[in-house]
Amino acid sequence: MSSGLGKLACAVLLLVVAARAHAQDDPLSDPAVQKMLLDMSLTPTAFHPDIYGEYTGMRYYAHRRFQGAMKAFEIGAYYADKVSQLSIGLMYLNGEGVAKDPVEAYAWLSIAAERDYPDFIATRDRVKTTLSDAQLLQAETIRARLAERYGDDVAKPRMAVQLRQGTLQPHRDYSYAPWEPQRYFARRDAEWKGKGTVKVGPIDSPPSGAKTQAQQPEKH
Repeated sequence: MSSGLGKLACAVLLLVVAARAHAQDDPLSDPAVQKMLLDMSLTPTAFHPDIYGEYTGMRYYAHRRFQGAMKAFEIGAYYADKVSQLSIGLMYLNGEGVAKDPVEAYAWLSIAAERDYPDFIATRDRVKTTLSDAQLLQAETIRARLAERYGDDVAKPRMAVQLRQGTLQPHRDYSYAPWEPQRYFARRDAEWKGKGTVKVGPIDSPPSGAKTQAQQPEKH
């Protein structure tokens, strides 16, 4: 996987969320969005459930299939994908596929911002200014609960297992960044450093590549 994939997802997120800020705008009418979604569909995601969830979620979201997008983003979030976690937060903020809930949104955005990506911090802090002290306390309780399942302390090791399983496949070159956990996370982090803020609006077939059983989030 090239380092440009994170930038690809970033561009889709910015374009689609910006379009959704205006109900009359259809993001699929934008040729750039169409091309990016096609590129995503052609990106192999075997043993990268974080990318699978992120890209599948973007595809569903662009088609306004919000419940499908939420389920896909949850898979990405479960495997430490911060874009998926941010997207869930924005969907709660805007009431897309779920009841509008700024407190739940802020909790998700806080989880998404734990690696200090400038985009994500700015988005979280913008939402914070709209909440009361009581709501912030409630959000912190929700954030602590979410961290037990989606925080880096548990999600990164879960993702590392998937990467290591990928190296056991025949003819797999595991000597470069997409397969070595520490380098993989460092590379993904580098894609999000130094970017501008994510602009938020008012407060069908999945990609190619094998999907392993471990890509399904645990059920409680």
